[in-house]
Amino acid sequence: SAFRVTTTLLRCQEKQLQGRMSRFQVMLGGKWRDYQPNEDKKFKTAFMSGQKKARFNMFINGKNEKYEVDFNKMTQENLISHGTREIRQPYRLEAPSAPVQDADGMPMQPGPTICIKVPPGAAGTTIQVPHPKAKGKFFEVKAPHDAKP
Repeated sequence: SAFRVTTTLLRCQEKQLQGRMSRFQVMLGGKWRDYQPNEDKKFKTAFMSGQKKARFNMFINGKNEKYEVDFNKMTQENLISHGTREIRQPYRLEAPSAPVQDADGMPMQPGPTICIKVPPGAAGTTIQVPHPKAKGKFFEVKAPHDAKP
């Protein structure tokens, strides 16, 4: 399946970070500003999957803008205007030391990604996950043996 699943993101305990920065932020006008929840989720998914760069479409000021985020340089670049801004990850959120691997131990290839919450007792088993684009369809995912519900 072209869809990739990462449970690593779900290990980020945002509830423990209340009162601290829990979203990706961008430097605007000399101040750090939170990304909107939709963009933040995209950033966290790519970051926690071990990707070094990711491309996103973001709806800003009524326009659909194309961006590339470089997690090594911690920048976002508008691919149309080529303007670059500094970004930073949430407090205590660390990217994996290597790209996330698939069930066969191979590095995950870039592609559409979804995040799931592993049900209690399902770690180490194969679970059925709803297909994000085909309503009523499911696909199988091997939940990591150390996945936390």
